[in-house]
Amino acid sequence: MIGILKRVFGKGKTDPAEAEVGPVHMAVNLDQLDDADTTAFHEQATKHAGIPMFVGHVEHGYSKSHVGRTSTCPRCHAGTQQRYGNFIYATQITTRVMFAPAGFFCTKYPTVVVDEEVIKLGIGDRKLRYEGVLGLDYDGRKDPDAFRTWNGQETTFILGDGDGCVGMTTRGSRRASAQKDPQELEGQRRKLRRKLKARKKIRKR
Repeated sequence: MIGILKRVFGKGKTDPAEAEVGPVHMAVNLDQLDDADTTAFHEQATKHAGIPMFVGHVEHGYSKSHVGRTSTCPRCHAGTQQRYGNFIYATQITTRVMFAPAGFFCTKYPTVVVDEEVIKLGIGDRKLRYEGVLGLDYDGRKDPDAFRTWNGQETTFILGDGDGCVGMTTRGSRRASAQKDPQELEGQRRKLRRKLKARKKIRKR
């Protein structure tokens, strides 16, 4: 743990196999860290970047590529604040979580604009195909938040046979096979949260 912190945040050269540091984002493989070391890493990362960790609740997600800007909330036009967060994202195999400063959170409502390019760049395993961001995880402090809407449309989660979700679609999209009622949509979100909570350790990229 100390070695990783020194290589990432110290003045010495960073090992490219463990981290990529740029002006906008940092991607570090945390799979080998336990919960305590992961928390310590999060604290050091937010301090080093000068970007706090998100504390709150989200229901609505937007893609930066969809809305075109991150400075204002697409729903209420209030200002936003960039924050680190544990972003839950889907791959063609399973659900994963990435700790990244990829969110611009509304200061009034539970809404976030997500820079998906940061998440895509942070995926270390090139065999995994990014299938979209699903919500936020809170390291067990409380239940994960699964987006109720994405780009202004109600979400439908595509649940896999294993321990996660392999995608998300919205009403009116090509992947949406049928319009679902609100109770069924909420049932999907509850099932996704249970799948995430049941995992002994959520792996992060």
